[in-house]
Amino acid sequence: MDVNKILSTDLLDLVFEGRNKEYGAYELRSNYNKRLTTAMLITAALMLLLVLGSFIMKTVSDNKGKVEVKEVQLADIKQEEQKNEPPPPPPPPAQFPAYRLQSEAEALAMEERIRRQLVEDEAATLDDEPFALDGLQAWTLRNALIDDQRAALDDGADAAGAACGRSVKGAPSG
Repeated sequence: MDVNKILSTDLLDLVFEGRNKEYGAYELRSNYNKRLTTAMLITAALMLLLVLGSFIMKTVSDNKGKVEVKEVQLADIKQEEQKNEPPPPPPPPAQFPAYRLQSEAEALAMEERIRRQLVEDEAATLDDEPFALDGLQAWTLRNALIDDQRAALDDGADAAGAACGRSVKGAPSG
């Protein structure tokens, strides 16, 4: 191309000089402005229809959806006054039956039975979960604790019997 023609020619013609213009790209690029204008007009028309449709629907639905408000007078309800009565007195404390023991030996025997029952209950509770610590170690530890508690109770019962002049196991004291 001549230098004089370069300044007056279209950029598209310069790009496609010496190339196949019949391939389709040249035609697409040359009609680009026309296609862009058509697309913008169609989009603007659709948006205008959408906005007009929403305004029309709003005016139509305003007439149907009106709620009537009626004033209502509520009747006055008189409540009876509640009398302030004092609360009932609390129930008397529970009375436990008094046991009369005939001798000190009977009292010591009853105390010993209660202590043994408590130890057995505690031992039964410990035996419920034998594998909580570490298997065999837990069993050995618990058995040692139970034996120590039983020995302490036996020693305590002997000391109590000695204090009153007798031994619970039957051996005379002193």
